[in-house]
Amino acid sequence: MSSASIFSNITKIKENNMNTKQEAIIYSRVSGELDNPNVIENVLQQENDMLKYAELNNLKVVSQFRFLNSTGDPLHQIRLLNVLGYMQVTGIHVLLCYELSRLFRDVKHLEIIKDWLDSDKKNELRTATRTILSSTII
Repeated sequence: MSSASIFSNITKIKENNMNTKQEAIIYSRVSGELDNPNVIENVLQQENDMLKYAELNNLKVVSQFRFLNSTGDPLHQIRLLNVLGYMQVTGIHVLLCYELSRLFRDVKHLEIIKDWLDSDKKNELRTATRTILSSTII
């Protein structure tokens, strides 16, 4: 095989990899009084920012989970576990949230995320604001 044809094959592989988008789940959550229009506006703005982040970072959003809760919602942990279980069943490895505070309400939630990250080296937690976590960082 000539060096020109090897270079051509490498270029094709790079182009294919650049066109392949990694699948991701969007997890959005806001707390507050649910009858307040600012709560809805806030979650929609966060989701818009996450969709922009996904586009800029070669992610394909395949599902979105939106939670609007009153302050101190006791179901947050169950919802988080359900989303992570869905990701495990579907083989999706990127969880995208607006910022880490949308996931972590206390240490139990951090432990849940850490266990999920540790369960598969492909799992990633990304935020549209700044931080990217993997099991090697936590």
